Amino acid sequence: MSWYLVIGLIIGLVLAGTVLTILWYTRPRPRCPECGSPQIGQVSKEPLGMRDVRFPPAVLGGEGYTMVQISYRITYRCNECRARWSKTVTETS
Repeated sequence: MSWYLVIGLIIGLVLAGTVLTILWYTRPRPRCPECGSPQIGQVSKEPLGMRDVRFPPAVLGGEGYTMVQISYRITYRCNECRARWSKTVTETS
């Protein structure tokens, strides 16, 4: 193996690690609406309802398909100021 290949591989790995680290720390995270702290925890996840979403067949023929949407009420609590709030989220599968 040539030294140029080894050095190139090491530089590539360092650059990839740097990019992944930057992406990890700059991702959007939920924050407390009262104090703005990112130190929050999920208290509960209650299902509210479910519905079928039907899609028509494609233009070129074939059959349509159905997906299921489930709505949840998720309750969070801030670990800093102890505030509690809820959020409604819809998941499609």
